[in-house]
Amino acid sequence: MKINCHLSVINLYQCEQSFSTPKRTFDYHYLLYVHKGIGKYKIDNITYDAKIGDIFYCPPQKSNTIFADANNPFLLSGIEFTADQSDYLAQNISSKINISKHTFLITGINEMIEEYRFNKTFSSEICDNILSILVSRLIRISQGKTAGSEDISESLLQYIMNNYDKEITHNLLSEIFSYHKNSINRILLKSTNMTLKNYIIDIRMKKACEFLLYSNKTVAEIAELCGYSSSVFFSRQFKQKNGITPLEYRKNTKLS
Repeated sequence: MKINCHLSVINLYQCEQSFSTPKRTFDYHYLLYVHKGIGKYKIDNITYDAKIGDIFYCPPQKSNTIFADANNPFLLSGIEFTADQSDYLAQNISSKINISKHTFLITGINEMIEEYRFNKTFSSEICDNILSILVSRLIRISQGKTAGSEDISESLLQYIMNNYDKEITHNLLSEIFSYHKNSINRILLKSTNMTLKNYIIDIRMKKACEFLLYSNKTVAEIAELCGYSSSVFFSRQFKQKNGITPLEYRKNTKLS
């Protein structure tokens, strides 16, 4: 697949101390590159720490907000663009990637800034080509992380095991492990042969069985310990998984 991107705007902006933007939603693709400084960048409901070398991708129709540090504010480049393969980009670029070691990409960003600023002959074509290469490389980096998925699969599964009683989403795991949510899903499927939702349910049900066997806690208490706000829903899901209710499970196993 050939990626065709078309640059609309690229800037170089020195933020003031404690600079922040209002919550913004664009109808185009948006990349934010950190040349210098530190702060935070929020995409929808997820807030990321941002430092030198980080590049963030915000798909169309997702909100984003910039928060610069009070003492070491950002020097940023915002890159606004369109793409022929819009949906593919949205599904295959990680929200946050650090490209400090990818000097070729950093050089490309700086070259786009110069071409856009001085608008020389063929500047538009050059910027589009550089941007298409940049985006293609970001996709490759995002997808390439799955090649080393074994390196994080254990940490990923351990995190879920330690937090099974809390709400865990693909977006949350994407933020914590700096992997695209599609990559997170592929890693989980490869490691467990289950989706995130089913894997969490599986862990919760196993923990529930332990509580039923080795404690005197009530069904309501066990439901809460396993991350359920409703004991009725917990009992229904338990029966779907095990074929009997929690109380029947406790009674039958103790009798046997």
